[in-house]
Amino acid sequence: MLLRKRVYIFGVFSALLFLILTVYCMSVYPGGIVTDHYSVGYDFFKNYFSDLGRTHNFLGTSNFTSMLIFMTMVTLIGLATIFYYITTPYFFSNTQLCRKLSVYGSIMGFITGIGYIGIAFTPADLLLPMHLVFVQIAFNSFFVAVILYSIAIYKNPVYPNFYAYVYLMYALVLGCYILIMLFGPSGRTPEGIGIQASSQKMVVYSQILCMMIQAYGSWMLNNKIDKDRATFVE
Repeated sequence: MLLRKRVYIFGVFSALLFLILTVYCMSVYPGGIVTDHYSVGYDFFKNYFSDLGRTHNFLGTSNFTSMLIFMTMVTLIGLATIFYYITTPYFFSNTQLCRKLSVYGSIMGFITGIGYIGIAFTPADLLLPMHLVFVQIAFNSFFVAVILYSIAIYKNPVYPNFYAYVYLMYALVLGCYILIMLFGPSGRTPEGIGIQASSQKMVVYSQILCMMIQAYGSWMLNNKIDKDRATFVE
């Protein structure tokens, strides 16, 4: 179906755009980290992604350009996630178990997308408590979605197991990050900020890569199904 193809292409496009635009946002960020407000530029290992979405840096310098791009690209990722998980249960009608796993997984994926959009529209310097709530929603709901879809893919003889392994590898990364967030050193200390900010980069870029691979895989499978149907009709 053409709509599904467009959704999967949009997912790949949004992921690639995120990778490119985060680099640009980092290049125009005026500087400052939680533990050193006078630092110059964006420190990849000590600044959080959320710093890119601040209206102003820690010294009050405008961060409008970075904030606007951050809001746009994170919103796109949120929409791409929502659209992807709305359409994906189509592939899992082979058994009742797969249907249930995919539907529940898609509900969690939908919540993940809402979490991303919430992150985009709650700048950390203005609405930090709500921003952190949306961060928890996005990461925790996606962890559940990943586990459910890993099982659904493994149980589906049509869907290549490679994509279940991709999900499980990401689940391991995300699980480690959740533990670091909950039990790791405080990100507001000089000793802890490097660990927290670096692990955030690892999990976010891993998630973007995971979704890009999943969207591409769904696009390929959708093409195969359409081709098989066309051959059958002939």
